[in-house]
Amino acid sequence: MAGEDIQSMLDSLSKGLGLDPGILMIGALAILLVIVLVTVTFLGYFRVLLTIAQFAYPIARVKAIGNPFVRPETLQRMRETRNLYEACTAVQEAGAGLVIPENARPEDVDRILDAWYIDEYNALLGTLPDSIKPFFLAYQGVLEVEQLVKAVRMMYSPRGTAGISSLLIPAGCLTPERLRNLDGVSGIRELAARLAGTPYEGVLLAIAPQAEQTPSPFPVENALWKHALEGLNLSRIHVDPSHLSAVAGFLGTFTDATNILTVLRAKQQGIPADVVSGWFIAGGAVYEEWRLAQLFENRGIREIINQLAGTDYYTVLSFALSEAEEPDLSMLEIALDRFLLARVVSLSQVHHLQGGPLIKYAIARRYEVRNLRVLFHSLYEGLSIPDTARFIVTEAAL
Repeated sequence: MAGEDIQSMLDSLSKGLGLDPGILMIGALAILLVIVLVTVTFLGYFRVLLTIAQFAYPIARVKAIGNPFVRPETLQRMRETRNLYEACTAVQEAGAGLVIPENARPEDVDRILDAWYIDEYNALLGTLPDSIKPFFLAYQGVLEVEQLVKAVRMMYSPRGTAGISSLLIPAGCLTPERLRNLDGVSGIRELAARLAGTPYEGVLLAIAPQAEQTPSPFPVENALWKHALEGLNLSRIHVDPSHLSAVAGFLGTFTDATNILTVLRAKQQGIPADVVSGWFIAGGAVYEEWRLAQLFENRGIREIINQLAGTDYYTVLSFALSEAEEPDLSMLEIALDRFLLARVVSLSQVHHLQGGPLIKYAIARRYEVRNLRVLFHSLYEGLSIPDTARFIVTEAAL
């Protein structure tokens, strides 16, 4: 009955307009198609506008705070200071909300910087849209591992781990109670037991047999970092596809840089190839695990870097090599860090309305902490601050 009514209406309308009913039907369908296309297009633009609106506040916030301690001009001001008072004043003048008392000891400075970094990161987490938050929650594992690596290095040092909790900062699953429970820990298996209920319990138990056969903390550190980076790479499946370009751009470079540094460290320390092959992390932008294994087969660090020819990694690492001296691994690590910082700065410019500035802010903050640690420790040790430039990671370093 409804169909007959519609047909009757079309017949009446066509007679009134003097049009053939078939032509009128085609015209009506064309108008309907245009309406559908306009609606679909509008919904696409609406999604983009909604995404921009969701990111507007967190991006405005991080840009307002900034990363002053990776800017060359701010660090130049820091390098011109002659004592702790002037250095503390320069930090406050930078406006980053970081306060270091003039009477702070070196260990106090380290703790203040770590606490500042973690507090700033936690504040960032509270502002993020759900569409990209899984990546930043996974990156919290990096903060956790940084604290655990300190604990592991103390275990392998003559100092031991008495009072270790006073040097560590709670981060993620490393609650104040768990950190207090680490005081006096004396072995990897014991450390795993005291971290029961966290993801690190299984990681430490798995590496314990190998760790007990070497005097170096390197195998344990690498296992912890591998766990953190694997979690980071897995986080991309939970990130909204519209944000994957920025996230994947960072993860590819970060994974490559970590794997290359692992190859160089392992070669320097004479770690067997079959052991090193289990330390590589999948997800690199340029180097897969099998290619990394081939790199490791080279005779030395210089030969490994030469095999990187044709990539940006060769450019930055070969520039950091000294012609006359044995390769300095710390300088190679800084070169990779500068490259990674340049990468996130580029991502922040390309993806400036979504995740780029947020990733840049979080990663640059990590380098800010290290830059300030270098500068303050130079003052404590009576070193010439201008000479520390080669240890500093800045936005304009490349």
